[in-house]
Amino acid sequence: MKEGFSNIRIGMFLEIATTLGALLGATLATRVSTSAIAVVFGLVLIGSAYLSRRPRSKTEREAPPDPLATRLQLNGSFPDVDGIRSYNVQRVPLGWGLMFGAGTLSGLLGIGSGQ
Repeated sequence: MKEGFSNIRIGMFLEIATTLGALLGATLATRVSTSAIAVVFGLVLIGSAYLSRRPRSKTEREAPPDPLATRLQLNGSFPDVDGIRSYNVQRVPLGWGLMFGAGTLSGLLGIGSGQ
């Protein structure tokens, strides 16, 4: 935060989705069998491995900002070797939905933050 790498507005925006998802996931965990949870966990690991190896194209990185990101003031900047570098937040509804899903998986699978 002190060095300017954190965008608190994005963090708080996405934390709402994650928390709501975690509540849903904890509720689902009481109703889903342990073998089904194990299958979900395996699929999440495979999906995560695939997505982490997939590079983003230059057109994806340089797309214009999402209108919702502009309205919520989520675009920002961070210090780089060449000076301050600005970035535009893209696909805000998709990001919110993915974080809701991540929170749901966290609550369902018992993944905690370690605190």
